[in-house]
This record gives sequence, C-alpha cells and structure tokens, in this order.
Amino acid sequence: MKHQQGFTLIEALVAFVIVAVALPALIRLISVQGDGIAIMRDKLHAQWVASYVIENKRFYKGINRRWDADQGNLEMMSRQWQWEEFREETALDNFYEYRLVIRVVGSDDVIYEARRYASE
Repeated sequence: MKHQQGFTLIEALVAFVIVAVALPALIRLISVQGDGIAIMRDKLHAQWVASYVIENKRFYKGINRRWDADQGNLEMMSRQWQWEEFREETALDNFYEYRLVIRVVGSDDVIYEARRYASE
C-alpha cells in the first residue's frame, strides 16, 4: 500500500471553513477589547483632570480667578477636557457637597464624577 503524504482536498476545505468561521469572531473579540481599553484610558485621564482641578481650586482659591469659577476647559494628555463643579447643601449648616463632572470638550457624556465635602 502506498503511503499518503499531505492533505486531501476535502481536509484542506474543512480546515479553510473552520478558519473562515473562527477568524471574524476573533477579530470582533480583539476590537471589543480595544474599545474597553480606550474607555479605561479615558476614565483614568479624567480622574487625573479631576485631581488637578480639585487641587488647583484648593490652592488658588481667592488668588486666581480661573480657579474660582464653576466651570472651565483645560488641555491635558493632548485632549481638551471640560470640567464643571456643582455645589449642593447638606443637612449640616455651612457644609457642602461639591460634585466635579469631567467631560471631553464637545461631548455630553460624563466620563468621571468626583465628590468632595467641605465647610465654608
């Protein structure tokens, strides 16, 4: 009996069909993971922006009018960020909750929201 080497045409076609079915699913999975990484990166950068704004508002309060404002724009990590601060009363007198909302300029989606409490 003659020893066969290589693949038959049927075996090659079956292998091709398996690859053709699996490849689009693999590409979609990689694409979804890439989107998730971009979202996590944006949230991390928005946290840095929030920390920067909070620290500057504390340090420059009453000194630099830019940081006395309730909203503003700044550039960090090669992107334009928009921040907006809201002050709300709490149950305690002279004690307020400050919400700092971070967005990418031109977007309505809130990427990060920080809360802090302070007395005046």
